[in-house]
Amino acid sequence: MILITVSTEDSARLIKNLVSACNRQDQAVALFFTGLGVRLLDDQNFLGCIGSAGEAVACGESWRHIFLDPCPISEGSHTDHSRLISQASHLLSF
Repeated sequence: MILITVSTEDSARLIKNLVSACNRQDQAVALFFTGLGVRLLDDQNFLGCIGSAGEAVACGESWRHIFLDPCPISEGSHTDHSRLISQASHLLSF
């Protein structure tokens, strides 16, 4: 499984393309959003593109720091990030 950690809001296009490429190759992929990266989750088009990821988790603290609405994906913590890292064979960070 490839874990993509997203901490910036300027990586949407790259992440969409990576998730799409992983799906074409039947490569498992998971996403963890933290810091300003959670801002990407406020875009329905982006959410549709990452919907095929095996798991997508947002840092709850980062989400609540920026938004008042409920998080559109699983809300978690850096404990979840650590779990995903332990399951991953490859790590990417943006």
